[in-house]
Amino acid sequence: MFAPLDKNQVPYGVLYDRAAQGAGLIQFNAQAPDTSSVLHFRQAVYDLHTTAFNTALLPCQANVRDYARQSSDRDTALIGMLQYKFGYIDSTAVASNLLYYDTNTPALLHDVPGRPRSPYLTQEVTVMAALLDTARYGVLRFRLDTRLCYANTGRTLSSVSVDFADGNGPQTLLPNQTRTVTYGSTGRKVLS
Repeated sequence: MFAPLDKNQVPYGVLYDRAAQGAGLIQFNAQAPDTSSVLHFRQAVYDLHTTAFNTALLPCQANVRDYARQSSDRDTALIGMLQYKFGYIDSTAVASNLLYYDTNTPALLHDVPGRPRSPYLTQEVTVMAALLDTARYGVLRFRLDTRLCYANTGRTLSSVSVDFADGNGPQTLLPNQTRTVTYGSTGRKVLS
């Protein structure tokens, strides 16, 4: 469907329309901060990897999963982070004569030469999650692992603020720093 499009015109070299969009990144964080999870984070990596024209910038989902599993244990949760910009097709692009379907190849979109504006909209998303499904009760260590931080924004990660849902409020976490957190109760914890 997208093969005839000029890939050089696609913002950030990522056309999100090329995926099934399982992570819903166009709407993610659109109105307020959203909650991610280990599964959502891996789906976001998958979506961006499969929609990027240069896949060398982002690892495949399986590599992220395998690294997180090998480097984590029941007492340590690695935190992964995506700060990514991407493009997607404006829903009015065909009606606005920015893209068209050729009558000989109706399933393929084509660029309109000399169009007045781009047919693409842009989005920037930040997705962060602890990459551990379950943990033991009590003391848990969190580490912001830079090998699980991916960005195409041009910004350098210097720190993040994380509320570990332990009653102590937001804490600053530096890249590759480990923070020990004590939970006084069992159950699902939502970090923010």
